[in-house]
Amino acid sequence: MAIAFNGQSQSNPDMSKVGFKEQGGLGTTLVQRNSTLTTAAGSASVSRGKSVTVSGKLSRANWEDQKYHGFTGVPVKLQFRKAGTSTYTTIKTVYTDSYGNVKTTATVNYSGSWRYSFGGYSTTPAVSATGVYVGAK
Repeated sequence: MAIAFNGQSQSNPDMSKVGFKEQGGLGTTLVQRNSTLTTAAGSASVSRGKSVTVSGKLSRANWEDQKYHGFTGVPVKLQFRKAGTSTYTTIKTVYTDSYGNVKTTATVNYSGSWRYSFGGYSTTPAVSATGVYVGAK
């Protein structure tokens, strides 16, 4: 409902001069908390067939204290993009811990970029971290 006080005091208006309008069938607005996601690799170069540790953190905005806090217990995909290509492939899904951290290992067979990606929820938008390059030697 919209109310126009038309110059009347809001605490004691002359109701004969106040206008109002009710409107149904209005659309809805999706309000989401912003999210951030990081990725870090344990080494910039790994022997083929060996493992690399990939860590990161998923955080989302908290409107009460205007800071970012870890988003806990949600699935995050570890993805890999082979050098010279443009498409990331999901390797596995891991869950954030009680601080929003993720950490896992993966086998390195090719040089390329690793990143974490979060698919989003109704309250939090999807986000993908910047890829971190790991060379295979």
